[in-house]
Amino acid sequence: MQEIFYDFVWELARVVAVASIPVVAGFLVKLINYFSNEIKERVEYDRAEYYIDKVEDIVIDAVEFTNETFVDKLKKENAFDENKHREAFEKSKRKILSMLNDETADMIKNLYGDLDEFLEMKIERVIKELKE
Repeated sequence: MQEIFYDFVWELARVVAVASIPVVAGFLVKLINYFSNEIKERVEYDRAEYYIDKVEDIVIDAVEFTNETFVDKLKKENAFDENKHREAFEKSKRKILSMLNDETADMIKNLYGDLDEFLEMKIERVIKELKE
């Protein structure tokens, strides 16, 4: 009798174990997908942050270059007016666009939608900071 009971318990445990394999497997798949997505999001965030920092450095360099080669000379001659301000702004923007590679430009477009608006905002911020 005891042997029949052990056989029954063993068979029951085997059935439960076999039945639980898909549940455990499903849980493991979901767990792996969750962590995989977390890693992908973190990598994407780090990558985006890298490109934003890169663009900000390029903007600073371009605006400083324009100031040194164009704006400062005009200010010394007292010839820096609104038209020259706009011209300097466009020179900086052209310089930035020439320094950006396609991958960086595409990343900014994906993040912010409009590269020109993003650059204009950054240029204005750098100009304001340089004035202070």
